[in-house]
Parts: sequence; structure tokens; C-alpha cells
Amino acid sequence: MLDLLLIAIVGFLGSFGHCFGMCGPLTVAFSLSHQQKTPQKASLDDSISWQQQLKFHFLLNLGRMLSYALVGAGIGALGSVLIEGGQLAGVGSDFRRVMAIVTGVMLIWFGLGQVKPDWLPRIPVLHPLLQKSLHD
Repeated sequence: MLDLLLIAIVGFLGSFGHCFGMCGPLTVAFSLSHQQKTPQKASLDDSISWQQQLKFHFLLNLGRMLSYALVGAGIGALGSVLIEGGQLAGVGSDFRRVMAIVTGVMLIWFGLGQVKPDWLPRIPVLHPLLQKSLHD
């Protein structure tokens, strides 16, 4: 019973932090972009109705939930295929070892890149995606 309670608490705290840090700012950004361009000249007739706002937020959250569901289903399907194929069988599988090493190296690389941006060379695969510095 304690394990189930601990899992529920960790899940709640993780989801709260995720929503507060990512979903909340995205919703605020989309909401602000949906407002009128000139609020000082707006009259009551020009204002966005609550039905339009409700429709906007409904579609925003529907799209967010569907995209999370599709990504989760895709990752779950990939995991099922890898488990059934024996790629993830056991703690000592070669695939898990390689992924752990690649993930660890990338974490260290990106961490050092945050501390000293010009100290490490750019990763060639990501270089076209990151033409500008992340610190600008």
C-alpha cells in the first residue's frame, strides 16, 4: 500500500510541476495571442465573447491531450516492440547499455554547454537546428 501511495504522490508532484512549468505558460501565451490587437479602442461589441474563449480553450486542451496521447501510444508501441523482440530483455541487454551511455554523454555535454557555451564544439547533427546561441 505504501508503494502505491508513494507512486501517486510522486506522479501528482511531477504532473503539477510539468503543468506549472510548461502547460501553464503555453496556455497563457496562446491566450494572449488570441486577444484583441487594440484593447484601448475596443468596445463591448468588439470584445471576444465567453463562447469564443471557451471554444478556443477547449480546442487548445483537446489538441494538447490528443498530441500527448499519440506520442504516448507511439512510445508505448515502440517499447512493446523492443521488449517482445528481446532488445530490452534483462538489465544487462546491449541496447540498454548503449542507450545509458549515449544518454549520460549527452547530459554531460549539454550541461557543460550551459556552463561554458563556447568551450565545447557544437554537435554536428544539431548544428543546423541551433544556428543561434541558446543564451541569446
